[in-house]
Amino acid sequence: EDLVLENCDVSRTRQQHLVSRPEKEAIGKDFLELRDVKTWETYGSGIWLEGCKGAKVTGCTAQEGQNGIILRDTEASRILNNDCRYNSGWGIGLWRSVDNVVMWNLADFCLRGSWWPNYHAGSDSAALVVVNASHRNFIVANSLTHSGDGFFLSNRQDIRKPQDGACNDNVVAFNDGSVAATNAFESTFSERNVFVGNLGTRSNYAFWGGFSHHNLFVGNDFSRNRQIGFAIEQGRNNVIESNRI
Repeated sequence: EDLVLENCDVSRTRQQHLVSRPEKEAIGKDFLELRDVKTWETYGSGIWLEGCKGAKVTGCTAQEGQNGIILRDTEASRILNNDCRYNSGWGIGLWRSVDNVVMWNLADFCLRGSWWPNYHAGSDSAALVVVNASHRNFIVANSLTHSGDGFFLSNRQDIRKPQDGACNDNVVAFNDGSVAATNAFESTFSERNVFVGNLGTRSNYAFWGGFSHHNLFVGNDFSRNRQIGFAIEQGRNNVIESNRI
């Protein structure tokens, strides 16, 4: 409890060797296992918080590894003003973590490989991921650009069982997820999440929300994307108001 990490440089930690090359994409070989925390343990990260309560991580640098800062089973902690750019997996990741504040962080350019012409999917890399029963987190004013996804929220199994690891009641506000290889923002199999004032431009989709319901979208700029502003497959009871699309 009450762990404090300040101004630590934990860059260049372990990362997987990538199979794909600019001249030939190995389709599927470099995809990350988003929903298996045991696999997360094998990836490596700059900072890994597990079972923590009331921790504070501020001013730390975690660049050029696979993952920057990971929270597992961590609650009521603050992740503030950290630099988690240029990782090949995730800049910041939450697994079954609740009531945390993630604010003012840099997590840009988190992408498998590089901007290779055929490496468009991002292989589930993202600037910030929220998975498996991570509830009531405040994710505010982070820079999440030029990544596989900017912001990626989902449940535990990627199937229609909302009770199985859905991530609910999170506030996602004033973040920039632009220039994503896939989606600027993704929130699937979840409910009662609030998206306010976010910027998601020049991506493939601005927002993808399969099986999402009872969510609120207000004042987001989801314009100038390659395909779609809002795509919500089999969603219901969502409020989409005063957005730029």
